Amino acid sequence: MDKILSKALVKYGIQLQSIVAIEELAELQKEIAKAVRGQLDKAHLIEELADVKIVTEQIKMYYSVSDSDVDKVVHQKVNRLKDRMENE
Repeated sequence: MDKILSKALVKYGIQLQSIVAIEELAELQKEIAKAVRGQLDKAHLIEELADVKIVTEQIKMYYSVSDSDVDKVVHQKVNRLKDRMENE
């Protein structure tokens, strides 16, 4: 999968792939809003989550961001959320 995503980055460039990422994030936002309004289409939600995951991987590749870099920050943020909830 990484090989294909990398080839797409080379072929289309970071500028276009960044625009695609923004579009995919907006489509996910739309599906979440529909779900909140009681119009959940789980298949579409899953499709948009998959699209966002793909473009996120490309952004990470281009900017040399490793999974461990992201995981470290995720862990910090989850711990901060845990602390916040315990102190409410």
